[in-house]
Amino acid sequence: MKFLLKFLSYGVVASALLISCTDDAAVPTVSSPPLGSDFYPLITNRYTVYDVEEVRYSLRNGADTNRYQLQERVTDSLVGAGGEIIYFLERYTRDSSAEDWRLDSLWTARKSEQQVVVVENNVPFVKLVFPFREELQWDGNALNVRPSLTYTLTSTDSTVRQEIGTEWDELLSDSRTVVQRRLETLVNDSILVETYAPAVGLIYKKSRILQYCADQECIGQKQIESGRSYRQTLTEYGKE
Repeated sequence: MKFLLKFLSYGVVASALLISCTDDAAVPTVSSPPLGSDFYPLITNRYTVYDVEEVRYSLRNGADTNRYQLQERVTDSLVGAGGEIIYFLERYTRDSSAEDWRLDSLWTARKSEQQVVVVENNVPFVKLVFPFREELQWDGNALNVRPSLTYTLTSTDSTVRQEIGTEWDELLSDSRTVVQRRLETLVNDSILVETYAPAVGLIYKKSRILQYCADQECIGQKQIESGRSYRQTLTEYGKE
């Protein structure tokens, strides 16, 4: 696959893709997967499609809205040096269903009995931690050089449910939401949440980083000076 070969040639994950195998490898002990493991299925040839709405704000241009579709495909896998399976995620975009998909980016993901790690644009994030429990917390930036950031696993609240809509009510009944960031002050608003469902994975993502007017005459009125909001909602999923 030309995209995969091109990706490997860049050396982005070269150190992680050293294949490790022996003829006399021990037979692994069969055990039940940890609670929550099925919330991030990694299966080759599996795909998910999302509707995306992205809005950029500025004083000069106001709100600039961009809508498009995003497709993520699990295209291949390799055994890493530590014995973990590394999956390749090809991400495509298109402006509408009438157009062909265009390759946007290449990510990788791996899942162990303890966690899910997704490498986005060469930056690893700890997306989920197992086993699930209410209000479970962990450092999403534990594997990168960014400042520590506490992720919290919660039940999916009514606000998120309304934003996702009724199409996925069945999935939402068992879903969990990871609050990666939530902070609101008089001069800024910052939120980042991801919602997952069993056997499906990510079904909704919302991020918002806004800067409000801080002058005396407008402080507290939530007058946006700059920022960006992003919403990614599941529309289709399956396996080919």
